[in-house]
Parts: sequence; structure tokens; C-alpha cells
Amino acid sequence: MKKLIILAGLALSMGLTAQTGKSEAYYKSYVAENSFNYKGAITEIESVYDAKSYTDNLRLGWLYYLNKQYIKSKTFYEKAITLHPKSIEAKLGYINPLSALKNTAEVIKQYEKILVLAPKNTSVAYKLSSVYYLQKNYTKTIALNKTVLTLYPFDYYSNVLISKAYIKKGQIKEAKKHLNTALLASPKSLEVKKLLKTL
Repeated sequence: MKKLIILAGLALSMGLTAQTGKSEAYYKSYVAENSFNYKGAITEIESVYDAKSYTDNLRLGWLYYLNKQYIKSKTFYEKAITLHPKSIEAKLGYINPLSALKNTAEVIKQYEKILVLAPKNTSVAYKLSSVYYLQKNYTKTIALNKTVLTLYPFDYYSNVLISKAYIKKGQIKEAKKHLNTALLASPKSLEVKKLLKTL
């Protein structure tokens, strides 16, 4: 019995030591990142890397993105998503290297997946609507901004973006309504005043 207690104590001690080592590596990695030493930050995480660790993969995805190694960043984010398929933070992180690589189709796919998991995530809805606006898909831009404005009717950015989409579709009455709301949210906005003058 004594032997079992000693062995259990040793196992616990080893586990705590390993965890302490990992925490220390993470701490050093954060310090290096704050000094813009991304290679050093990566080295610290790689020294304790476990392929089955969601946090290790997530952290390396972020650090490789900061170091402008977008393909590697993408790979680690993909591993993190595989380990936690419903993770919104991993999908948002994954969008960074995808955007840098100009993979718009995959960016859209990730935003859509997030909205399935969190339909009321207005930040993601707005970002996706911005992508659709750049693609000249004004119908989807309007639909997504309506979602945002249902929850945040006085949001400046969504009122401006939906106005621009309405203008592109020739729906001037709707555009004016949202531009006037945006002007109340930001009375000195030159962008809104300019858009109102064009109508």
C-alpha cells in the first residue's frame, strides 16, 4: 500500500513538474511575442509541443501568422479545429492566414461556419457582409447587416455599409434612412455627408 501511495505521489509530482514547465514556456513565449520576437515565441512553444494539444496548435497558428509564415499558420489552425471542431476562436484565428493568402472562398466558408454556431455573432456577420460587399454581392450584404441592425440598430458601421449596398441596388429611400441614422451616430462623419450629397 505504501508503495502505491509513493508511486501515485511521484506520478502527481511529475505531472505538476511537466505542467509547470509548459506554463513557463507559454510565459516566455508571451514575453517574446510582446517584444516582437516571434521566432523566439515559436521556439518556446515548440519546446513543449504536443500534436494533440489544442492550445499548442492554436498558439503556433497565431505565432506563425505574426511571423508571416501563412502556410504553417494555416496548418496549425487546421489541427486546432480538428481537435475542437466547434471552436469559434480557432476559426477566427484561421481566417487571418487565409486572408493573407487571399483565399476569399475559404474565408467566407469559415465565417459561415461560425454563424451556424453563433447566429447572433454580429461582429462576424458584419465582417462577412464586408467581404460580400467587396464581391459586389449586395443582396447578401444587406441581409447580413439587417441581422446586425436588428440587435444593434444604432451601429454606425452597419448603417453605413447597408446604405452603400442599397445605393448600389438603386434603393435610395432605404439608403437615406440608414445614412440619417449613421449621421446621428457620428454627426461629423464626412463619409456619410458625402454619401448623402450623392443621392
